[in-house]
Amino acid sequence: TALSAAAEAARNAAQLAQSRYIAGLTSYQPVLDTERSVLSIEDNLKSTEAEGTSALIRLYKALGGGWAPDTNEANSEESRARHLFHRMTSWPESWPKV
Repeated sequence: TALSAAAEAARNAAQLAQSRYIAGLTSYQPVLDTERSVLSIEDNLKSTEAEGTSALIRLYKALGGGWAPDTNEANSEESRARHLFHRMTSWPESWPKV
C-alpha cells in the first residue's frame, strides 16, 4: 500500500540522517525529525490496518457471521453443569447426614 511504501521510505530517510550525523555532516536535529516522521507514518499505517480489521469484523457480523454453535461444546457445557450440580447437592460419605 501507499502507507507501507511511505513508512519504508521514512525508515530509509531516518537511516540516512543517522549516517550523516555519525559522519559529522549534520546536527542531530534531522535525525530526530526523520524518526518523528517514521513514527507518525507507522502510527497512521497501524491505525489504517486496525480500521480495516474493524470494518471486516463489522461486515462479518452484519452478514450473520456464519457461525453455528458446536454441538459437542454445548454438550460438554451441559455435562459440566450436571457435574457441578451433582457436586453441590451430594454430600461426601464421610460427612454426617443431616
